[in-house]
Amino acid sequence: MVHTVHELMTQQLTAAGAHLTAIYYCPHTFDDDCHCRKPRPGLLHRAAREHAIDLSSSFVVGDRYGDVELAHGTGSRGVLVRTGYGEEDLRENSAGWPQQPDFVTDDLATAVDWILRQAK
Repeated sequence: MVHTVHELMTQQLTAAGAHLTAIYYCPHTFDDDCHCRKPRPGLLHRAAREHAIDLSSSFVVGDRYGDVELAHGTGSRGVLVRTGYGEEDLRENSAGWPQQPDFVTDDLATAVDWILRQAK
């Protein structure tokens, strides 16, 4: 199923004029205790090596605090979108988060707009 989701996402982003260089995902469960399972940084470090990415100039966008935690753990900025699990996670858990997202927004399009403004 993950491959089907990635294919659909790639098609939609391509149709909107975006380009994806790579897609990374962790097939493991939390019980596997792997280095690539979010919020651990394994996959971001791999992508940074493979594509010469400066993580300190990067953003992680997601709908769970684990995405924000991943961002902050790699020196990136974390953006939480309210879609998916985001609204519930924000409402029920944000008071206990050790570090807040750098930006919270309603959807991915607004997150992209905010990120582009940060680069200027």
